[in-house]
Amino acid sequence: MTESEQLPATGAATAGLSFLSPGRRGAHSPKTLWRQRRVRLLHKACLAVVKLSEKGYQVTRAFRRVSRRFNGRHLGEGRSLDCSSWTLMRLYYRWRKANQDPAVFELHFNGSGIKKVSSAHVHRIVLMALSSNVCLAKSFRAVGGKEKLGFTCSSLYRHVDARFKRFARIHENISGRKIRLLSELNEVATKGEIK
Repeated sequence: MTESEQLPATGAATAGLSFLSPGRRGAHSPKTLWRQRRVRLLHKACLAVVKLSEKGYQVTRAFRRVSRRFNGRHLGEGRSLDCSSWTLMRLYYRWRKANQDPAVFELHFNGSGIKKVSSAHVHRIVLMALSSNVCLAKSFRAVGGKEKLGFTCSSLYRHVDARFKRFARIHENISGRKIRLLSELNEVATKGEIK
């Protein structure tokens, strides 16, 4: 590459970062600032790995050296950059495969991670719990659990109304007391001590 073909030093580190321009809607909100800083830092880290490998460093040594420099950098909002050598290696090869496009470092959050549970499943498990005097977790396992239904018991509890939870706790306490009382009466009856 001749000198006329090279990018200026400031432009090389930020080349291809046009998607981070301040003109975008919400570009200056605190939620996006740390993400933008993360993208910029990871892009700089990958460029530093390229420079070191061009100087003759082994790639693994370059990853370690660059990760020491960038790991733990402050991003804002109390966040820091997680840039261990293994993380950097994984991101570097993804970046290289995408033709050094820094957009591969963008975070794409996909919601809260709560799995949707059908109301039919919830209704069936709740009825089973109430009819057999067991807690929701036991009826969940009896119906087939996570393997058969495809969701966890904690997801079930998120979808069950708080009023039912209160009712179920009261129901469990009453049924527990009822069972204890019946067992005490049974013991007394077998001993023949009923007056």
